Amino acid sequence: MQRIWIILAFVAVFLSMAYNLTFQNQKNGKRSAEDTMELIFKIEDKITAFGKIRDRKAAEKLLEKVAPSKIIQEFFEDSRDSVKYKAVKIGDQWWMAENLKYKQGEAACYKNDSTICKEYGRLYSWDEAEEACPPGWHLPQVSEVETLLKNIGGVQDEEKKFIWHNAGYFLKSKTGWQDYDEGVSGNGFDAFGFSALAAGRFGDDVLGFYYLNVGACFIVSRKNAPNRFNMLSMGYDSGNATLFSDDGSSRNGGGVLGHMDKDRYSVRCVKD
Repeated sequence: MQRIWIILAFVAVFLSMAYNLTFQNQKNGKRSAEDTMELIFKIEDKITAFGKIRDRKAAEKLLEKVAPSKIIQEFFEDSRDSVKYKAVKIGDQWWMAENLKYKQGEAACYKNDSTICKEYGRLYSWDEAEEACPPGWHLPQVSEVETLLKNIGGVQDEEKKFIWHNAGYFLKSKTGWQDYDEGVSGNGFDAFGFSALAAGRFGDDVLGFYYLNVGACFIVSRKNAPNRFNMLSMGYDSGNATLFSDDGSSRNGGGVLGHMDKDRYSVRCVKD
């Protein structure tokens, strides 16, 4: 009932504002239709922002039921370059809680800036990612990522199976994500210590580096299906996570991002 009243309130405000603006514009001889449409778009944005706030609050309530009382973590050193990483235990799995930084092949820092690498790690192609994990760790299979999403309380969409509701809220870091709108944070709750970072991506020679503080894209192994492009992704403007597997025939296979062999993304490894 409360939701209905809120919707009715939005509609009433919209009609009142639209009517007043149209009347005033007609009186002043302005193009009332165009100005009214501009107002509609602004109100739609505010309604969307309201929905984001509502969804976030609902996720917070769910978080109380699924979040662990204590995050189990450890630190380890990559013997190849002596870089130290934090890892967290989620369910029976151990996951790296930081993006991989190892220089495998042409793996690059965002905009080739080594200072960004220290926090956000490198960006890898699929072939580089398959070989990049430290000894004792490996690039996760699709089934292992599905286990992760289930363990944190993600809810798989019944129709669009690649969407996992609330998983983005629970995995994203508490800082570093762009706000969706005024008063609508893009940050997550980091409830399990995974601390997914919005490290951006590298598209190609034309697009270059982009999406820093906007999106997180983690490569998922395709060893068992070499012609597929598997990825776990999250965005600043959603509380969901997307796990898609696509043959590359379209630019929107799982629903969100394009994927080609030249593209580069972040890597999180799982313990053997």
